[in-house]
Amino acid sequence: MKRKQQGLLNALEHFDALPDSAYIPGVAVDVLMGYSRWTRIRQVKNGALCAPEQLSPGVQGFNVGKIRKVLAQPGARAVSGKAAA
Repeated sequence: MKRKQQGLLNALEHFDALPDSAYIPGVAVDVLMGYSRWTRIRQVKNGALCAPEQLSPGVQGFNVGKIRKVLAQPGARAVSGKAAA
């Protein structure tokens, strides 16, 4: 399995156990929220979703704590952890 795929699977499988200070890749946010890549980009632009943070050159991630706040809002689209894994 490719390294990126393994990182995605780890982020999804352990999302509930990750600390709020952790970061997950954008594709994991897409799966958790039920978004396409372009929907995620639009949601960031209109302020409905937090922007990714630059972790190192060429690497961005979404803060888990901020994603949890979005998921806790009424009407947030989310895929259950069991269905996503």
